[in-house]
Amino acid sequence: MPFPRYKGHPHEFATRVTFVVNWPGKIKNKGRVCTEFASFIDITPTLLEVATIDTSKSGMQAIQGKSLFDFFENKVVNRDFVLTGRERNAMVHPDGKGYPVRSIHKGKWVYMYNFDPDRDPCGPAISGYHDTDSSPTKMDIIKHKKTKAFELCFGKRPQEELYNIQEDPECLSNLAEDKQLLQLKKELKTELFVTLEAQKDPRILGNTSIFDYVPKHLSKKFDKLVKKAKKTFKNI
Repeated sequence: MPFPRYKGHPHEFATRVTFVVNWPGKIKNKGRVCTEFASFIDITPTLLEVATIDTSKSGMQAIQGKSLFDFFENKVVNRDFVLTGRERNAMVHPDGKGYPVRSIHKGKWVYMYNFDPDRDPCGPAISGYHDTDSSPTKMDIIKHKKTKAFELCFGKRPQEELYNIQEDPECLSNLAEDKQLLQLKKELKTELFVTLEAQKDPRILGNTSIFDYVPKHLSKKFDKLVKKAKKTFKNI
């Protein structure tokens, strides 16, 4: 959803999209609405299977997704969660770093782990919060800095976030410190980190330089961004 707080972030409205498949004669019990989780990483193995190409002989890197044929055949199993993550959308920090976060979406819950909560999730004010696209909505929120909307969209975030998307699809009420949900939070965090480690995510394995390193000629873009932001937000 192309609005502040959502686009480019792991919250529910930023990651859940409708996916419709039409394949005459190939989908059992057509017209079904499926609630199990699928992901973009599943599209490649699906197309390879459609083309009858063995993934091990495709010449591609190791594929982490799995074919959607279990949906087509109405035999869906082991699709009870999906992972999302974020590193950098644009050059919005003076050192070129992004905002590292990983999340797990499971059932009615979304658990997010912000690896460096001291960073500004959308970039600092001097960049014009550039990791959020320009829009009338963004400009109006920035004009009203002493509001909850501003804090939710551009303020710093705690290390952990937990949302009940059934009751709070906009992910506005963070339940990470709710004592009744501490065990649930622990379980979701464990599943998230174990899966990321199995996928050899560099952020989990400690090889963060692959994400944080920025060549000097690219880091100069931040200075240009600051000059542009000063003109755009001079009256705010």
